[in-house]
Amino acid sequence: MTVLGALSRLVPDRVIAGLLPRERSFDPSAPPSVPEFPPSSRARVLVAPVNAAGQGEAWARSIERELDGVAALSLQVGRPGGFAHDVGILVPPPVFTWSRDWQSALRVAMAESVTHVLLESGRPILAGGVRGDVERDLRWLAGTGITTALLWHGSDIRDGRRHASEHAHSPYADASWPHRELDAIATRNRRLAARSGVPSLVSTPDLLDDVPGATWLPVVVDPALWAMEPPPPQRGGLLRVVHAPSSGPIKGSELVEPIVRTLAAEGVIEYRRIEGVPHAEMPAVVRGADVVLEQFRLGSYGVAAVEAMAAGRIVIGSVDERVADRVDAASGLRPPILSSSPDGLYRLLRELAADPSAALASAARGPEFVRRVHDGSLSASVIGRVLALGSEPRSQA
Repeated sequence: MTVLGALSRLVPDRVIAGLLPRERSFDPSAPPSVPEFPPSSRARVLVAPVNAAGQGEAWARSIERELDGVAALSLQVGRPGGFAHDVGILVPPPVFTWSRDWQSALRVAMAESVTHVLLESGRPILAGGVRGDVERDLRWLAGTGITTALLWHGSDIRDGRRHASEHAHSPYADASWPHRELDAIATRNRRLAARSGVPSLVSTPDLLDDVPGATWLPVVVDPALWAMEPPPPQRGGLLRVVHAPSSGPIKGSELVEPIVRTLAAEGVIEYRRIEGVPHAEMPAVVRGADVVLEQFRLGSYGVAAVEAMAAGRIVIGSVDERVADRVDAASGLRPPILSSSPDGLYRLLRELAADPSAALASAARGPEFVRRVHDGSLSASVIGRVLALGSEPRSQA
């Protein structure tokens, strides 16, 4: 712990704020935001503190919509901005790290009103970054009678060595991607999951290989937001292909872009790489596409693929058969994604350009797949069961 970190436990917020550099400080006069729930709720769930890809908020809304008498709220440590996802409470990092008043208010609010917590990515929430200790948080939550589950999103828990041994194009086998720090964090988190004594949830089915005994919690999108007409007939025989990687090295952009750019130069497809577009504008991007390229290194699928399936677009990515099997076992459906390695993408896109009818028929199953698996009803059922919330989801009652 730094000297300043130790001082922050003893001195008022206004003193700490004055000692911090302006760009890392906070306004000590601003009242802290802490969880507040309707008093009539029989259970009150907090999802915190990451909200990766807006999923903390999506799960919270699904809980409230699907589970009778259960209130839910998401909390994220982060800064506001045009690329931010919706969240219930956004806590600026300096407030989270240094504000003794906010940390005290949060602890009181949780003790008085929160009954259940989904704790994301092994991050502490009860004290700031300089003093945070997730294992101490788990002990406090248990001692306060708050039921807790750990929630993992991907690189926060994935065993890079295992993944590299099983996937020819694994990012963890790529020496150009600096993942040593991520590997150390994930190793620590796997140890935490194993010894914590609380259940773990994972947001993609492949992560079940990394957390023994975990439960898959499907990611959630709003089908209505992505509902759109099927792509119009091809213009001049060109497939409109887009790729919007959240992380190029993890998604495999450098493996597939030479291929799609070659096809574009040959006049087979139109290609756009999408970067710097706020999430709220992505439905318009997908509307103008026939094909969405997702990821080619992980063997699974994420939020971007689900959004494109909800829009009825052709989705291409690398999806392991065991991932598809797990989705089928949980839902009775297989994801309508065309699975391809980077090496097979050139031929696949040429075949689609010549005759997309079979792929379009598969893509047409996407909206129903999303409604059945990723609209929040299945996710709320999983959360209700794992947290013992004791309520059958409305859509399944």
